[in-house]
Amino acid sequence: MTGRAGWRAIGLASCAVVAPLAPVAQAQYAHPFILTGQQPNGAPDGMLAFFFNPTRDLIINQNDQVLTQLVLYDPSNTNHTEVALYSGTSAASFNLLARAGQEVAGNPGVFPKLFGTFAISNQGTIAVGADLQGPGTTTADNLGFFMGDVNSGLTMIARKGGPVPDLPPTITHRSFFFPSVNSSGLLTVGLILGGATNSANDTGIYLRRPGAADFETFIRESAPTPDVPAQTFGQATLTRLNEHDDILAITGLAGAGIGTGNDSAIWSGSTNLGLLARVAQTGNPAPGLDFGIQYASFSAQAFTENNTGAYAFRSTLSSVIAGQVTTANDNAIYVGRRGKEPTLLVREGDPAPIPGATNVNYSGTLGLALGGNGLVVFSSDLSNRSFLNNSGIFAGTTPTNVAAIALESQRAPGTPAGSTFYNDLSSSSAFSGISVNDKGQIVFLATVKYPGQSTGTTNKGLFVYDPVQGIICLGRTGGTIDVNGQAKTIKDLLIGQTGNGEDGQGSPFNNNGTIVFQASGADFTGIFTTRVPLIGDVNLDGKVSFADFQTLELGFGLTDADRAIGDLNGDQLVDIADFKLLYNHYGDSIDGSAAVSPIEMQALNTFAASVPEPAGLTLLLATCATLRRRRT
Repeated sequence: MTGRAGWRAIGLASCAVVAPLAPVAQAQYAHPFILTGQQPNGAPDGMLAFFFNPTRDLIINQNDQVLTQLVLYDPSNTNHTEVALYSGTSAASFNLLARAGQEVAGNPGVFPKLFGTFAISNQGTIAVGADLQGPGTTTADNLGFFMGDVNSGLTMIARKGGPVPDLPPTITHRSFFFPSVNSSGLLTVGLILGGATNSANDTGIYLRRPGAADFETFIRESAPTPDVPAQTFGQATLTRLNEHDDILAITGLAGAGIGTGNDSAIWSGSTNLGLLARVAQTGNPAPGLDFGIQYASFSAQAFTENNTGAYAFRSTLSSVIAGQVTTANDNAIYVGRRGKEPTLLVREGDPAPIPGATNVNYSGTLGLALGGNGLVVFSSDLSNRSFLNNSGIFAGTTPTNVAAIALESQRAPGTPAGSTFYNDLSSSSAFSGISVNDKGQIVFLATVKYPGQSTGTTNKGLFVYDPVQGIICLGRTGGTIDVNGQAKTIKDLLIGQTGNGEDGQGSPFNNNGTIVFQASGADFTGIFTTRVPLIGDVNLDGKVSFADFQTLELGFGLTDADRAIGDLNGDQLVDIADFKLLYNHYGDSIDGSAAVSPIEMQALNTFAASVPEPAGLTLLLATCATLRRRRT
């Protein structure tokens, strides 16, 4: 690192005002919920926790309530294991919802076996399907669907073989898929029907309205579409649901004018079927692209909406003109708003906005997440780059403001000096597990290469991008995490499915800036939560204090810097911009604003007056100082 000795000497003069404080580890931010080998709340005596891979089943709602599956095992009897569903907002409140050894209420001899995809609302309503087992089950009724919460537990509201509302008694429930639930308690769920059905009419999307005793049909395969009665819905099991009861759905199509090239559609609207609009259909022209290019298919894994009614989806592309669409430009991301046609955001093969780079294009499948503020975040491979430098994360709201967030070969903040985002597999991105919230904060996993490591050796980090603070490392392999007061070395990190927490699905990241993840080491595996650090908190102790100022002051003027020495905006410099952030947030803490002493403010103001500064800073600091006095 290089420094500006004159600036540092000026700054050090104020350090004698208050005695230096010892730095504190990031324990204020990371908290374990449950660890392997612990006995979870409500588990039978002697049964301990074990973990699934959390890529699908570890989520958090907007009120910091975690929902996940655990395996319970008996160390004295290796043949005795159970799957269990747990939820809570802290380790103390992380409570049992259901387990394989616990009989389903009101159903003698019926026990859960495995839980399917689940959802949780901001108010804690939980919806989940489950395989059933026990003497009270047969192959005709061994699936169930449950709703409830941590206070009342789960109630089975539908079961395989049971009647389906609005349909003849010869048609029955067969299976339940992909629930979405919002704060009002509105539920959407995909159903596969049994009994007197066939492959042309055995799927549907059903609603259960707040206070209702049963489901009602919303979309059923073979029923007329609302806009073209001569056409019918095809296979339909997948929806997204926001807090305003807006619905986004992908369905098949059949009937008049429908063939293999135009038999899928995306619908946007409300729970009133008549207000559901067809916003995209395969075989139709792809907006914003040359004549002849059309939608070819829609990705069920990459379509979402937010609480404003905005939606985003990925489509593959085809063309009626030979050679117009190739494997180098055949997928794109579209954005829109409830009931309105989508517009093109980005297409594979387009130039990627990388400063100083030319002839670099998006390549491969574009993953996406949509934030509550309309920000679309997507990952992409990059063409015309070496395979050690060929992936990135990008974000924007329109084609003209998309910018790079993180790039392979870029310095990885919070990791050992000289470390970079890196992946030495030509077919794999360095970035995964991307989720975004309504503040435009983006959480992601990345592979990282530390200096001196051989080819084929990488590490993993959990990172968050904040529009003000830049990229922050929340944890990394080889680093430590606080495990009940002990610093433990991390060997692996995992995070759940991509999301935004606003579409009725799960997400590992919420609008509070809280992230749920799994970490493991040589002698521990656990579920943890952490949060986006406070602006100005250099030492990550949960408060912006004089200790942070002292660290920034010591590092002032350094380059190739990271947060630990005062770089608070992620530009790898410790300069006046970082000091402004600390000054403006001085006294903040994760538990609320703390008192600020006059002697501390005098030291900060003395430092500010000693640093050469562009016009306007004096007025800014004077205003901020007034605010600080009001908080004292």
